[in-house]
This record gives sequence, C-alpha cells and structure tokens, in this order.
Amino acid sequence: MAATNTSGAAFKFPPPSYDKVPQEALTESSEHGILQVTGETTEAKAIIDLQARAFVMEAAINELRATILKQEEVMKRRTEIPFPSINDPTPTLSSDATITRPSESLARREAELDSKENEIQALTEAFEQLAKAKYQLEKQRELTSRLKRGFEDVSRKTKDMEAEIRELTDANTKHGDLVISLKDALAEKDAIIAELQDGAPGRVFRGIAQKANEMEAQIEELTSAKMKQEESIASLKEDIAEKDATITELKDATPPRGSHDLTFYNAPSPYPTPSSSSYYRPPTPRPFHPSPVLGTYPRAPSGGVLDRLRTEPLNKSRDLEIEALKEQYEQRIVDLTDRLAECHTLLMNRSGGPLPLRTFGLASNYLDREERDDSYRRRISHE
Repeated sequence: MAATNTSGAAFKFPPPSYDKVPQEALTESSEHGILQVTGETTEAKAIIDLQARAFVMEAAINELRATILKQEEVMKRRTEIPFPSINDPTPTLSSDATITRPSESLARREAELDSKENEIQALTEAFEQLAKAKYQLEKQRELTSRLKRGFEDVSRKTKDMEAEIRELTDANTKHGDLVISLKDALAEKDAIIAELQDGAPGRVFRGIAQKANEMEAQIEELTSAKMKQEESIASLKEDIAEKDATITELKDATPPRGSHDLTFYNAPSPYPTPSSSSYYRPPTPRPFHPSPVLGTYPRAPSGGVLDRLRTEPLNKSRDLEIEALKEQYEQRIVDLTDRLAECHTLLMNRSGGPLPLRTFGLASNYLDREERDDSYRRRISHE
C-alpha cells in the first residue's frame, strides 16, 4: 500500500532508481523529465516503449491523485468533519452514512492507485534490467571486438610463423643436400687417401696413369722424329757445304768474260765446257725465296730441354711447346730445301747447263717445291 500524507498535499511517487544503470546508456529528456535509453537496437526500442507506457501511467496516477484531493475537499465542506487523508497510516471510518459511500470510493481509488504503483514499480525494475542488459550487451560487444582484434593478431602472427617455418624448412632441405654432397666428396677423398697410402692406384688414378703413358709415348715419338729431323738437317748442311765448295771451284775455273786467253780453252777441265751463248742467257724466272744466311737459323734445343719436358708434369703448356718445336724444325727443313734449290739454280746459271745429279746427292733438284717436299717426306719415312 502507498504511504499517506497528513498535511493533505499531493502525493509524489519516488522516481525510479537508476543508480545501477550505466550513465553512458541513458539520457535525460528535457520535455518530460524522465530518463530515456538511446539506440537503434531491439533492446533500445523496447526500453523506449516501456518509458512511454510509464509516462502515460504516471500521468493517469497524477490525474487520480488530483481527483481524490478534490473529493476530499468536497467531503470536508459537506460534513465539516475532518476526513482522514489517504496518506494517513491509521484511517478511521465515520459512522455517518453520508461518509460511507465516499470512503468506499476512496478505497477503490486507493486500490487502483496501489495496482498502478505496483505496475510502475515492475516497469521500473524491467527498465533497470533492460538497462543492465544493454550495458552487458555493450560490454559483450567490446569484449567481442577485443577478441576479434586479438584473433586477427594471432592469425597474422600464425601466418608469419608459417612463412618462417617454410623458409626454415627450405633452408634445412638445401643444407641437407649440401651435407650429403659434402659427405660423398669426403668419402671419395678418403678413398683416394687410402689408395695413395696402399701404393696401388685405383680407378681414380687409372685414367691419369693411362694419360701419362700416352703422353710419354707421344714424347718418345716426337723425340725420335726430332732426332731424324736433326739428321736430315745435318745431311742438308753437308749438301749445302758441298755445293758451296762446287760453286767456289766453278768460280775459280771460269775465266773472266771478255778474256782472249786461249790457254784457258786448251786447258783440260774436268767439267764440260759451256758455250759462249750461255754467258748471256738471261736467268730463268723462278719464285722468289729469301736467301737466308748460314748460321742465322735458330739452334736446336739441347738435351736439357727434352729432359725438362720429360720431368715436368703433364700439362697443356708442354704440349704446346712440343708442337712449337715440331713446327720450328719443319720450317727449318723447308728453308734449307729452298736454300739448296737456289744453290742448284745458281750453279746451273754459272755452268750454262744441267749438272750431274751425283754432284748434289739429291734427285729432286729439278722438281718444283711441292714435289721436293714429297720426295723429302718419302726419304724421311724410308730412313
């Protein structure tokens, strides 16, 4: 039941308690003086509806209070008896019949007022619960937002860790392959060391030994060819010396041109007497070959070079050196052959006719250069 007021003033219900409701979830209405919840969610709309119903019920209660107060004043004027107020905790009923009906009406009004008050109290409690629910909902939303951000951070860190794990896995795989290859190389080196310690070359050195044997055989072959070339060069030098002596003898036996000494023609000569027309015959055209001076040819390498070539390790530089020596000897043979041909031509011009082949010891004096080279090759191969 509602409390009574002995002074006869209008009864005012205490406002709803909003102490437990968060202040950020509530606003004060300047038009009606009551607190309202703002928002566009379903809970906010329900709170707004409850606030509107509470405002309507409060207006009805105020209207009932005003009606009761008016009836009390009317009854006071009619009976001139002080009528107990509805706020009096110990009301007394009058025995007068004229007061009975207003008292019953007031009792009904009081019951209605109590029911309205209870309904307002229930609505206030529901409003407080909705405000609490709204606050909890905001807290849940904030917590959900934090959890979402945390989940995103964890997902990003997880992706970074997965990428790092993949990189480490790839690096580990590469390092594993490198370790395997290094182990294989180490095992091969150990096998080579064991073979070297045993003194019996294995499959690793068979190829090297075979190559060394082939190179030694090639060196021996080139050395033999070099010795043959040196013999041929010595023979050619002897032929050249013999031809030089023959040229000197012919020069000494040939009289000066224009001389009328008849004793020269009557003197016996071991060589055929040339005709007078041979002295004025122009020289036969021949290909030009430079006339090297004896002693200007490069000397053959001594035995120390061959010894050095045999003792040096097998390499490409020694092969190139051997080839260079071979080409050098071949060029010397060609130059000496050209020199021999020039000497023969000079003797022919001086004597005025062909000379016997036995004088020079070669049968290729009248052949061209290509035929002389072929004859020389056949002679070398025959020897």
